[in-house]
Order: sequence, then C-alpha cells, then structure tokens
Amino acid sequence: WAIVVGDASGHGAGPALLSTSVCSRLRTLKDYHDTLDSMLTAANRGVCEIPVRGRFVTVFLAAIDPKARTLNWSAAGQMAVLIDTDGTVRELPASNLPLGISPDAEFQTGPTIALAPGATLVIQTDGFAEAQNGDLRSFGTGRVSDELVRVRHMSADEIADALIDAVRAHCDPAALQDDATVVVIKA
Repeated sequence: WAIVVGDASGHGAGPALLSTSVCSRLRTLKDYHDTLDSMLTAANRGVCEIPVRGRFVTVFLAAIDPKARTLNWSAAGQMAVLIDTDGTVRELPASNLPLGISPDAEFQTGPTIALAPGATLVIQTDGFAEAQNGDLRSFGTGRVSDELVRVRHMSADEIADALIDAVRAHCDPAALQDDATVVVIKA
C-alpha cells in the first residue's frame, strides 16, 4: 500500500493546484523509482521548477507491506506518529525539507518499522495542532497525542472521528482556520 499526505503552503486555488500536481507527480514517479527517497527527490525538483516563490508542500510518504507487516516512510516537512497498543507514541519526524524549498535537496527514508498487531499509524496535517479556540489557544501537538492514545483501541474511522470531534470541541464556537486532514491506519 502506498500512502501520501501533503499540505501546500497558503490557501486557495494555487495551493490546491500545487497539491494536485505533487500527487500526480508521485503517482507517475512510482513507475520509475523504487525507493521513497528517490521519489521525493524527483518530486521536489519538479516542484522547484514551478515559478511561484514562497510555495512549498509538506509530504509524508509511506509504503506498507501488509504481509510482512512493515512500514517504510519518508517525511518531507510532514510528521506522523505510530501508537503501540500499550499507548507508546513514536514520532516519525519530518526529517527532510518540504518539497519546493531547495532544488538540490536529497531526501532520506526513515528506518523500516515492524508493525505490531494493533499498532496505529496516524498522519495528520498541522491544522489539528494549530487549531485555535476563541482565546487563541492552540489545541497543540501534546493534546493531539493524548487524544490519539486515549482512543487507540477504536477502529481507524473512529479514531479519526474522535480527533476531529476533540478539535472541533476545542475551537467551539470558532471555525478551523486551516485545513485539517488525517489518515489513520490500524495494523
């Protein structure tokens, strides 16, 4: 399985088109590159060719082998977390630059991870942690992790819904100011 979550800087049609372009490039690149890091390196060069200053895209790219129960991943400015059944949270850090920052950037793949039965991979954009309430207090990465640990026993759909509900309750009555995308995968 291949999973990609990205978030383009800015709001509106331009960033939406940039995100679509990156997804399209990654779909094409998978036929010509056999590693995640080489796919991101090639995609980055393509993004850097777009003549729009100040635009970049964060990307978390993962490959899961369900039979071998392994996760390979590369993070370009976009992090994820892996939650074990005992509640241990393992950050998969955004160790590479976002796409579009430097045409010469070389991307690295994180270490291969064995997925224990019941482990939960969560990839979310910054809209969750940065969601603010009426007092301008952010939900925060700590609360995101706490919420994910609290609901880790639920199904993937229920975990995503619980996180969305918790952030909406935090913001009430204010609306989210940034997009908030989450992908939850249970091993």
